[in-house]
Amino acid sequence: RANVSCPCCNTGIASKDVRIKFQKGESGQRMVIVVLAHPDKKGKTYRIATSDDDSIYEKTKDALQIKRQKYIEKWGVDPIPNEPIPLMSGTFNVPLYGLKTWGDLFNIRQKLVLITISKIIKTKIKAQHIQLYIALILSRITDFYNSNSAWLNHVENAGHLFSKQAIPMSWDYFELNIFSPVSQGTWKSMSKQVMLPIEFLSNMPKDNIGKIKVNTCSAINTPYEDGSLDAVFTDPPYYNSVPYADLSDFFYVWLKRILDISYPEIFSTPLAPKSEEICEMANWDSNRYAHKTKEFYEEMITKAFKESYRILKPNGIAYIVYAHKSTEAWEAIINAILSSGFYLTGSWRLHTELK
Repeated sequence: RANVSCPCCNTGIASKDVRIKFQKGESGQRMVIVVLAHPDKKGKTYRIATSDDDSIYEKTKDALQIKRQKYIEKWGVDPIPNEPIPLMSGTFNVPLYGLKTWGDLFNIRQKLVLITISKIIKTKIKAQHIQLYIALILSRITDFYNSNSAWLNHVENAGHLFSKQAIPMSWDYFELNIFSPVSQGTWKSMSKQVMLPIEFLSNMPKDNIGKIKVNTCSAINTPYEDGSLDAVFTDPPYYNSVPYADLSDFFYVWLKRILDISYPEIFSTPLAPKSEEICEMANWDSNRYAHKTKEFYEEMITKAFKESYRILKPNGIAYIVYAHKSTEAWEAIINAILSSGFYLTGSWRLHTELK
């Protein structure tokens, strides 16, 4: 619904014509403002973008083309994600404006930086787990470092793409300098985020370390023995609210290019696996998800709860976090709980979001 109005003559362009312009490639972008910060001083300063800023940006075109071709020749795959973004109203609207692949969500300088760092992680870091941790840092950065992230005026800082569970079209975006020491979303700030859980787990008592097991598995088929666990904590899919697996492809396509050799069992599919995802998706995309009906969700979520019931001790407890606006969704989840053998012992309202 983006109608264009010229600030000089007030001539307008209707939203449908704007979309056609973008789809035909008759659109562009223009750098307007440069934001500056000093590591030893508070606040930001701003200046108008100059021709020098533009020429520096334009130089990345040739560098990107050369590096991209070398990567394709060595690895046989495009380092820039060329997998398609599905058009899903309310979640993925960007294909309406010609942004049809996951790589289209990044400008040329962002692409050059991301494929350069990706190659370093893939080829220069030999320790498998260190490679994984650094790849996760880069993955976190992409949420801030793309052409749909805004500048947050009220805090004078970089915003990020997933402020909600969707990728809407953005008309103004902020290109972050990921090596800045003073902003969120940078290498420094995202390294801290990834390091926090690593440091916490590393400081656990040594006698607990051997007891910790991390598995990647289906919720309806876990590797645990009958009656072996004291508690199950789960935050199951919210019926038809969020297409989780489709959204995760934003991160998956970059991580796959870095970690496919080190973790082939996790990155064996072109995109994140979706067929068994427990969501009601027929209304989102009837072509791809015709089987993901209301009945599919109820059947599969019941199986997941039955699996939780199986692996719990007789006196074990399951904590299930759930939120939805519709009565129908609540009925589905409660029926699934009761059908799996559980009985409800209490419920709590939780304030889980930031003020």
